[in-house]
Amino acid sequence: MQADAATDANADATSCFHCGLPAGAAPDVLRAQVGGRSRRFCCAGCLALAQALDQAGFAHLYAGEFRFGRPLDAAARARLEPVWQAYDTDELRARFVRRLDGAGQARAQERPQHRFEITLAPENIRCAACAWLIEQKLAQLPGVESAVANLATRRVLVRWRGGALTVAGLLGALADIGYTAWPFEFSAADRRDSVARRGLLMRLAVAMLGMMQVMMYAWPVYTHEGTIAATHLRLLQWASLALTLPVIVYSAAPIFAGAWRSLRQRHVGMDVPVALGLAAAFGASLLATVRGSGEVFYDSVTMFVALLLLARYLELRVRQASRSGAEMLARQLPATCEQLLPDGTERRVPVARLSPGDRVRVRAGEIVPADGQIVEGGSDLDESMLSGESRPVPRGPGQSVLAGCYNASSPLVIEVRRVGASTRLAEIVALLERALADKPRLAVIADRVAAWFVAALLLIALAVGLLWWTIAPARALMVTVAVLVVSCPCALSLATPAALAAAGAALSRRGVL
Repeated sequence: MQADAATDANADATSCFHCGLPAGAAPDVLRAQVGGRSRRFCCAGCLALAQALDQAGFAHLYAGEFRFGRPLDAAARARLEPVWQAYDTDELRARFVRRLDGAGQARAQERPQHRFEITLAPENIRCAACAWLIEQKLAQLPGVESAVANLATRRVLVRWRGGALTVAGLLGALADIGYTAWPFEFSAADRRDSVARRGLLMRLAVAMLGMMQVMMYAWPVYTHEGTIAATHLRLLQWASLALTLPVIVYSAAPIFAGAWRSLRQRHVGMDVPVALGLAAAFGASLLATVRGSGEVFYDSVTMFVALLLLARYLELRVRQASRSGAEMLARQLPATCEQLLPDGTERRVPVARLSPGDRVRVRAGEIVPADGQIVEGGSDLDESMLSGESRPVPRGPGQSVLAGCYNASSPLVIEVRRVGASTRLAEIVALLERALADKPRLAVIADRVAAWFVAALLLIALAVGLLWWTIAPARALMVTVAVLVVSCPCALSLATPAALAAAGAALSRRGVL
């Protein structure tokens, strides 16, 4: 322990306390009290940042396992800079950089007034101080409008104006403060899923809030109706109506839209009885409120909408999780690779530029970018993502390799045979997506049974309504609504696809495609 402490003391005496670079012959003015001790710094920037962190209560992040990442050394930076620069090619920039004005991605058309954003994934972001430091560093770059680091998702969203800022510049700036980062790609499916989740979650929140408030007004009526003045009962009814309106107009809009769509297509779906029940219950309650007499059912309406939307939200999450296997396979390929030119030189290029006949070098720890044949070298390849075989498979000259395999041990030179959509990996992803899009036989049977069930339910509800109209007209509407709502085949139509999607997601996580 004493030897370690002496080593640390010697290191502090010769290097910058913040970044770890040699402090050189820095004057004594570049010293400051940080963490209760006098520290030495290589420049005024490191000194100011360390003092700011110390004053903010983050000085403990300079010690132990929480210590900030150090900048890359010269050798590591020289190895990564060609990779960073490849992300500024037109192919990869169009893939990772998004134009906020909705225009095309062509870099030749970039102008100073255009706005862009990119999502980065730092490898070693650990805590709130890391997020703060990343935001402060990126905000100092020219043209950057905002930089937001999300600690929960380990993602950094950067927005800037103009075409002067490069992706390589962003990655290099993060490397300067000890964070190795890579662009993160949001697929079109990810964006659609995010929009769908956010929209349904907002509708669910409005329905839940309305349900709780309406139930708060309904509870005194249920328990002490005889002791409440008529004027107060009217006030509670009008307040409940005001709270139920957003639930019907906004939260229940997908239900009514689905019912209308089913009727236009002459198909009776499960939204039809639900929409009829909600419309009947709300209409009767509205009429009773306006007339000042009769029962109101605002609490039943809001609760049913809230619970139905909750079920649909859970089912949506399960269906979206079922696509994780296909998405994981699709993202298995690297964005860039090391191409060997005919003159013997090497260059880092986007994988999209490869064509049959090209030669690439795949180093140990890298992913094979395309289907091909080994020309030089021998190594063990992990093909578990494609074949399910958990143990690395030895491969040598003359043998075929598949895109998406992990090179576990030695460098390989591979001659490309198939690229893009013609690779085995792309075929497997297309097969998975087709399987997810097609309805299994069990789901088809469930939909068919639900359609006939709904048609029979409407006839039964009509018969019940007519029967109760002759027995007790005052209760006919409520009984009919109860038949429509309680007998709705929501469980049958929602449970079957949700169960199949959940089973598919569980198998994908265990490597079964």
